[in-house]
Amino acid sequence: MKVEILKDGTVLNTRSTTAAYGVVAVAAMLNGGSTSSTNSGSSKTVLIKVYYEGQWSGAYGEAGAMQSVDGAGSQTYTLTNPNYIVSSTFQKKDNSASELRVEISEDGNVLKSGSTTAAYGVVLVSATV
Repeated sequence: MKVEILKDGTVLNTRSTTAAYGVVAVAAMLNGGSTSSTNSGSSKTVLIKVYYEGQWSGAYGEAGAMQSVDGAGSQTYTLTNPNYIVSSTFQKKDNSASELRVEISEDGNVLKSGSTTAAYGVVLVSATV
């Protein structure tokens, strides 16, 4: 599967997967987005938290800089000084009815969260930071 984001016929970003039950996460900066850091000396820390008792795979990060990961159980990933939008996509690797939950937080405040109990379920969460 291949996903492209186009603007006026120009490909801004593309990602693909050949994995069974694969997930593709792709993002691009459009009008209104900023590609430069707006921090004035202060540090911003954003956490992506994955809660699940089984195995999962996914990706997290900023537009054009997504990091693929595989794991099991609860995990936390840290982004320091993200620019504008943080995205995450995680998928269960089994047909369990247990909940897979994903949260994006900044300074202890949950900005966005999502969950699924579907077999091989997918959670996509994005937040403006």
